[in-house]
Amino acid sequence: MSTQSGPGPWLRPIGDAPVIVDGRTATITGDRTAGREVSFSLEPVGVTVAASMQPLVVPARHRLSPTGISHLLHHAHVPFPMTVFDGVATLGMGDVAHVHRTGNGSVRVEFDHEYPFLESASRGDSPPDVAQLLDLLTTSTAKAIETGSEAVLMLSAGKDSTAVAIAVAHAGLADRVRCVTYSNGPDDPEPAVAAATAERLGLRHEIVELPSDRSSLEGLLETFFTHSYRPSADLAQIPYAVAVARAAELGDTLLDGGGNDSYMGFLPSKADLTKQRWRIRGAGPAALATRLVDVGSPVNYLARSRAEATLPARSLRLVDTRRFYPDVVDTRPFWRAESRRHADRSLPDLLNSVLIRHTDPQASMLKMRQAAAAFGMTTAMPFCDDDLADYVFHLPRSERFDTAAGRTKILLRKMLATYGDYDADAVGKHPFRFDGAAFLERHRPFVTDEIVGCPLWDRETVSGLVERWFAAMNGRRPFTYHALLILFQVSAWINRSEASPYRSAP
Repeated sequence: MSTQSGPGPWLRPIGDAPVIVDGRTATITGDRTAGREVSFSLEPVGVTVAASMQPLVVPARHRLSPTGISHLLHHAHVPFPMTVFDGVATLGMGDVAHVHRTGNGSVRVEFDHEYPFLESASRGDSPPDVAQLLDLLTTSTAKAIETGSEAVLMLSAGKDSTAVAIAVAHAGLADRVRCVTYSNGPDDPEPAVAAATAERLGLRHEIVELPSDRSSLEGLLETFFTHSYRPSADLAQIPYAVAVARAAELGDTLLDGGGNDSYMGFLPSKADLTKQRWRIRGAGPAALATRLVDVGSPVNYLARSRAEATLPARSLRLVDTRRFYPDVVDTRPFWRAESRRHADRSLPDLLNSVLIRHTDPQASMLKMRQAAAAFGMTTAMPFCDDDLADYVFHLPRSERFDTAAGRTKILLRKMLATYGDYDADAVGKHPFRFDGAAFLERHRPFVTDEIVGCPLWDRETVSGLVERWFAAMNGRRPFTYHALLILFQVSAWINRSEASPYRSAP
């Protein structure tokens, strides 16, 4: 809610912007569960605040930030409070911005941060009860589906979206919700699991695949990039956008099961432990290692700081972006500063306050927001609910995670078994499948044209890199497609988006 004591033209809230004004200071608070994308833009004589970035950047066309673009290329997301736009900031879980109006009429910003879901803050006194957990999730799910709206749930084989499907059925909303599952082809086991879940719960369900016709898919992606107000480098963005394009034909509200990793309990994986154990210590040796190895080499990722090593590994290297992006910024000092700031934290708390804080909202949740915005849908994440988060976060630790077994979301697993006949252990992990390399090869002219035609890059240099990476993708460096896919998505957004100052497409 926006409140003002002594309103003035220097502050402009849009909608239900979370800002409180006291004289010459405006306090803006990020959403505690990342359910809203709280953002603000600094104008010459004031500040505009909104619960979504979209109205701030479309059609304003702010100048792009080299720092934001560099983070997007190097890490597939932009950390809070930065964005790809100069003069636009966004706040995440635990973020607070104090905007001060100075005597000469300009504004000055101070940022504070205190991550709300560190393990030391969990009281452990919530009574574990699967019925209470379901009631809370059902309440937030029903709240997300406004009267008269038709909703579409992105249903995977995983625990979170399955739990939302159970809540939909439990709330008696089956007639107003459809389920959509993306399929990566006949060998993808996820659609069958999702279809069986929907059938048990009495929910309508359909499976969506990438269009087989190249021109149809490229036309859909052109629409997506045009109407995306922020660039997304999430490696699942393309198939997610395809699924949402179909969802938009079925309803106007998009339901997604994300948003609970922050408070459910997060354990380091074996890969997390390995990355920390085998990191190359020291700025000098680390810098040398990144220059001596090719993109996709594991050595490149052993050279990262403690905080940076929590992030997903596959992206572009600074040594490559320096060649084709003249304004590139070295993003490693930011992550070294994050490492120093969190030096005393355990690895689980480090993962929470770095990986979950930045990557979940700025990559995985962003892909949902971008796809929904592009195809005219509103978004709702039932797990992003304060009452639900408080209840789960303060459960006894044994009901949130089992360190010895490496299992998380213990009470949620019990709820799924009780109300959905869903055995999470039997179902196992069904990682999202997208054959990005096949997509890039099939659409190589389209991908190449978008990258080479991007006005931010040196055309000759990036053309050579793209050709080399395509060759490496089909040879000894199969994971090079991550770099190509990220560069394609960022380039296509810069070329086409309504929010991009470089938009050339009509």
